[in-house]
Amino acid sequence: MDFFTVVLITGTLSSQGQILNQTQQITKQVFNYPQECQKVGATLAARLSRKNFGSSGEVKRSGHKQSRLEGQFVGYFCQKSDHPLTPSATSGKPNNPNKTPITLYTGTNFMGRNAILFQSNPDLAQTAVGNNAVSSILVPKGCHVTLYDQSHYQGSFVRLSDNQLNLSKTPLGDNRASSIKIECLPSKILTQGKPAKKQVTLFTGANFTGQSQHFTESQPFLGQTIIGRNTLSSIKMDAGCQVTVYSKGKYQGRKSTFYQDRNRLYGTTIDDDSADSFTMQCPEAVDPANVHW
Repeated sequence: MDFFTVVLITGTLSSQGQILNQTQQITKQVFNYPQECQKVGATLAARLSRKNFGSSGEVKRSGHKQSRLEGQFVGYFCQKSDHPLTPSATSGKPNNPNKTPITLYTGTNFMGRNAILFQSNPDLAQTAVGNNAVSSILVPKGCHVTLYDQSHYQGSFVRLSDNQLNLSKTPLGDNRASSIKIECLPSKILTQGKPAKKQVTLFTGANFTGQSQHFTESQPFLGQTIIGRNTLSSIKMDAGCQVTVYSKGKYQGRKSTFYQDRNRLYGTTIDDDSADSFTMQCPEAVDPANVHW
């Protein structure tokens, strides 16, 4: 699916109508259809053409700063992109509207110290993992991260869109990351026109307390997730789901099957703090909010 965003053109108009010192600045909004993009672009053009912006000119929408224009506005166009991960024109910080967690680990296979980040970070030395210490990373579906070997997004880099058990197998290498950019799709884009996947939530504490993590598919190794292995104490699930929890990885060992929320695993066959994998089966349901007629 294609997405579209408005690109503003700034510069200086010569007496012959030529654009001098032209620059292009991407706005934050993303559209599903080119007609929507053109409509908003035309509205911005009508507003900006009546003003002569200097170096401090700003485009505003609903009372919030949209972007800072460098030079005089002279036009716009709509740009097509593969996905709506459009950075801010001024800060360069990518979007993460859902606050999706990205987890960095100092050890391979999601082991060692970890840091959970919800936005780009120009200096990993200020995080729990530290500088030049990342060896594996959890990247949820719909997110892309870029790791750099220098602070402030400089130097060599690698772009990832999936979990990495061992960064030594990437072009960047192990223990090289000094900064990170995070880009995640809005949830409405991820689910638009698709069945809304049901969720199972695992908790490390009884009565749905402690650290938690949402899942939409079975997990053969809980040691490769945020909550980890041998920590599970309670389970919440959407209506209609069936969850089978196993004491060993790859769905082996003792097991218990649940058909509704369970506020404590103590006393079941699997028991507390003994789970290393689980399967989930949930009927798909269409979310009416995501259907566009």
